[in-house]
Amino acid sequence: MQIPAENPVHFWHPPVIDWQVKQSSYHLVAKIDNRSGIASAICKWRKRGTTTWTSVNMTDSSGYKICDISGSFNYGDAVEYYLTATTNNGKTAVKPITAPDGFYTFMINWPSSATTLNPDRNFLLNPLPNPSNGSFTIPASFDKEMQVTAIVTDIMGKKISVTDFGKMESGMHKLDFNLANTANGIYFVQVFADGLSVGTKRISKQ
Repeated sequence: MQIPAENPVHFWHPPVIDWQVKQSSYHLVAKIDNRSGIASAICKWRKRGTTTWTSVNMTDSSGYKICDISGSFNYGDAVEYYLTATTNNGKTAVKPITAPDGFYTFMINWPSSATTLNPDRNFLLNPLPNPSNGSFTIPASFDKEMQVTAIVTDIMGKKISVTDFGKMESGMHKLDFNLANTANGIYFVQVFADGLSVGTKRISKQ
């Protein structure tokens, strides 16, 4: 029988991965809990090809830890990052759990048309059902005809699948997914329209 760790650090973070529209900063959010409290949380990032990690302190925002990866980015740059947190009783946790040898990676891309999407008209609703046995739907809204794709990653940031939904007209749509052949756990679904990120949703497979 596996004995659970005493007073574990609970660390949730929807990773920023794959292709991202070129901008000056990229927002990160995490939920980090421990009974003793969190003394500090830090994002460490670097451009691929460099060896020095830049540290950014994460600040509190409504119970979450947030920060921005900011810098001068060019098309084709790959940004690597991981998160680390220290509790008030001295425990340290990292995300992904293989850091610093393992890390999340995203690449800088130019948008195909517009620089941003109107979040009032381009958005995702929560997955249904969630938790799921593997089959679930994410309702999505688009304000014009766009090419829609979705990338599913596991909690370690590993790419599980890429789905091309093709051209979708303006309005509400149902994006259907099937993770029946994957292990139970937490997954993240990031949806893109014309290469721009519409949003990321968390799904629990049980």
